[in-house]
Order: sequence, then C-alpha cells, then structure tokens
Amino acid sequence: MLTYATIETWMPGTGICTGVPCDYFVLNGVGEVKQLLPYLKEYDSIHCYLDNDDAGRATTKTIMKAYPDMAIDDSGRYKGYNDLNDFLAGTR
Repeated sequence: MLTYATIETWMPGTGICTGVPCDYFVLNGVGEVKQLLPYLKEYDSIHCYLDNDDAGRATTKTIMKAYPDMAIDDSGRYKGYNDLNDFLAGTR
C-alpha cells in the first residue's frame, strides 16, 4: 500500500495507479483472502495489485471468481516485476 501511494504521488505518469481515489485493503498474507471477501461486496470495482507469482495469481483468481463483474487484475501494470515494490526499486 505504501508503495502504491508512493507511485501515485511521485510517479503519476507511469500508468501503474488507477488514477481515481480509492480505499485500500492490505493482506498480511494471501491466506487472509477469505476474510477479506465479504468486505469487498460494498465496492463497484476491485483493483487487485497482488504479486506476479503463483500465490498472487491464485489469490487474484479467487477474488475475481467471487466478484466477476467488479474485480480487475491490475498486476499487468507492473508486468516483468514480482510486485509493486520491485517496480519502484527497479528490481526485475
């Protein structure tokens, strides 16, 4: 979340962020997704910025399956990087 906020504030032209004000949910681990799902029903759109690894993809699929008309996989915005922090650090 802090990396997203940093990119949104200091690197607005990257195309990484949605460009609209939003709420944030932060998972301490992907295993917490089942606890998160009920809270997501209150939203019109759900932007998923999870890791570009097997666990991140599986978690994104879980969210997209639960909310197919609202969930968006935004991990492609930082394709080639494991996560947003790697994008910010320039680590591939």
